[in-house]
Parts: sequence; C-alpha cells; structure tokens
Amino acid sequence: MRKESRYSRIVLPVLLSILLFSMPSAFANGKSYRKVLKESTRKARVYVWDNLEARVIWSATWLSDDFRAARREKLARLYRWTDKQQMKQEEEDRKESERFDLFFLSIYAGSSQWPEIGKNEGQWRIVLEVPSHEPAEAIRMDRVPVTVIERILYPYLDRWSQAYIVRFPKTIRKGVPFHLLMAGLPAPSELIWK
Repeated sequence: MRKESRYSRIVLPVLLSILLFSMPSAFANGKSYRKVLKESTRKARVYVWDNLEARVIWSATWLSDDFRAARREKLARLYRWTDKQQMKQEEEDRKESERFDLFFLSIYAGSSQWPEIGKNEGQWRIVLEVPSHEPAEAIRMDRVPVTVIERILYPYLDRWSQAYIVRFPKTIRKGVPFHLLMAGLPAPSELIWK
C-alpha cells in the first residue's frame, strides 16, 4: 500500500504538469476557440405558420479581432504553421479588419425554392446597422465552398446550408451593439450583437 500511495503522489503531479504545459496556446488567454466562436455567433430561425416549415435558418459569425486571433491559433495547430506563416496570416487579418467588417454566414432557405441566396440582389439583401451610421449594404457577398476546414471552424454548418463571406464597410466599433438584417425574400430576420 505504501508503495502505491508514494507512486501516486509522485506520478500524478508529474502527469498533470505535463498535461498543463502541453495544452494549446488558445487556452493561454483563458478562452478556447469554441468560446470565442460562441461569443461571435448569432442564430435565428423563421418558420411558416401554416405548416411550420422552416423558411430560413441562419447563423452569422462576426469576424472580430478576437475571433480572428482564435481562428489563427486553431488553423496554426491544424496546419502546423511556422511562425512566419502565422505572422503572414496575422498581417492579412489586420489589413482586412482595418478596411471591412466581415461575417461568415450559414443560410438554409427552407427548400429548393430559394437555392441561390444572394444571387438576386433585388429580392435578397443583407444589411448591417450600427448606431450613429447609415445602414450599410454588403459590399460583397461570396459563396464559400464548404470543406472539412469550414465544418471544423463553423460547426453549426449542416449539409443543407450554404456558406457565405459578407463584407461591409468598416463601421463596427468594439463595445457598440450592432444588428445584421436579412431583408427581402424568403423571410426577413435580424441578428443582434450587444
């Protein structure tokens, strides 16, 4: 018995130390990628009352500086980036963040009736509303092919949703609430960041 307790008093602390020192750097600031993703993402669902069919189900992740940093760390681990590759990505993120407010969108539009969301600008619009600014139309909305990486980074994606990157002129300020509006067909909806 004495040997076992002495063994556990020595080995367990050593194993715990090794485990703590080998934890990913994403936890160094106290926030995991999943936590930052959750803080940066909003979701909404709109149903038709007649038959309770989902008219639109969408999620949007605001690509804030905090989110971009967490995403970089996750990608660096997945791809085993060198310091130089990480610095290059950080510089690209910084330049893009200075010019645009970006969102990653996942949209399911209820049925095959709306297969190409975003193609017909007269019927479908995404608008960003920030206090003390005019509502901003999306500068660009690009459809993103959904690969394994997108499914890892944005686990709310499902096989029926379409993914987009949407760019707006830079208007969001840290700590100021904003709204992302889906206007037009198939259903109006709103996501709010406070």
